[in-house]
Amino acid sequence: MPTMPAHRVSLHATRSRRLALMAEVLSDGPQPSEVLLAALNRRLRHEGMPTIAARMLQFDLRWLACQIGGAQITRISRAALRDPPPASWRKHRWFYRLDGTENVFPVTNAPNFITDIELIALKVARRLLAIHRKAPPLHGRRSVAGGDDDAGLLADALGRLVDRMGLTEASKNHEDVAGVTQFAPQTYDPIVLVEIFRAIRLGQSIAMHYRAIALEPQPMRVQPISVVFHEAEPYFWAWDPSVQPSLRQYKVARASDISRRDGLSGVPTGLALEVRLRRMNAFRGYTGEGKPQRVSIRFSPIAAKQIEGRSYGSSQGSAVLPDGGVRLTFRTAGVEAVQRWVLRFGKEAVLEEPASAVAWVRDNLQAALKAYTKPS
Repeated sequence: MPTMPAHRVSLHATRSRRLALMAEVLSDGPQPSEVLLAALNRRLRHEGMPTIAARMLQFDLRWLACQIGGAQITRISRAALRDPPPASWRKHRWFYRLDGTENVFPVTNAPNFITDIELIALKVARRLLAIHRKAPPLHGRRSVAGGDDDAGLLADALGRLVDRMGLTEASKNHEDVAGVTQFAPQTYDPIVLVEIFRAIRLGQSIAMHYRAIALEPQPMRVQPISVVFHEAEPYFWAWDPSVQPSLRQYKVARASDISRRDGLSGVPTGLALEVRLRRMNAFRGYTGEGKPQRVSIRFSPIAAKQIEGRSYGSSQGSAVLPDGGVRLTFRTAGVEAVQRWVLRFGKEAVLEEPASAVAWVRDNLQAALKAYTKPS
């Protein structure tokens, strides 16, 4: 039986990683095949893998264009480019562009890909299946990929799928997805979320109508920076260039009539890092505009059982009270969210600090009491 040449075997064995590198190179912007080939081969040499020729590049490009779904690779003319190419590329007439909306993760066991959104869908589906269905794990083994024990056969299978596909490391980027609750999130149009992902990848802004609480939808244009998930609901951070330019968080479910536009000018650099820093001081996903403040809450013995073992903010501490309750202290920039959270406990929790938040809770409780005692 004829055998495949050694160099062909090597090229085949490293194809999965090579395709991932190709997608990474194209994510920097449209490039002619000659430039793409040179950049790809530099990365291949850096990782100790065999380089490829132009013919293999064309074959890989065709394969990628057919296989990675929404993150399509298209061949466009120089005239169709949004931004003029570098002067050194003027002789090139055709360019390849990654129209992707999400990060692309290589699957380790086969030359295939899964997108950010598909990975999120797998993890969300697994968590939802694990909420009510409790059954002994297969052969007494624990569920994988961060899953719960006794999650049920289908939920366990989804966890194993994520693990077997080699996505355990990649999935750590979506740890917030583990916050899925048994309650359905507020309805949102998936197309809106996809357009936000596309705008982030392509450096574009979005025009939309945004409906804040108790207000009519307002037209606005912002530059999206990143998407985050809080208890299964998607939010996005964006630079708002309005009267007081700032980095703000928006709920995807409240955005409508969305369309992508050219990127805004004057957007500061390093905003993705700023988002991560703000989320470090968030409370249950919510970050306020101010600096972190000290929060103190006194819980009854009944409520203390509900908060036991959970993290709510930096510098967290707790003290057991004489009646068996707990005083919880921590620092957070999401004080507004703390206020509303405390109200959910009714008389089982008392907010003690900060003073401004205590006043807000008191005023709202008095208004609620007045509404309930008013004659109908």
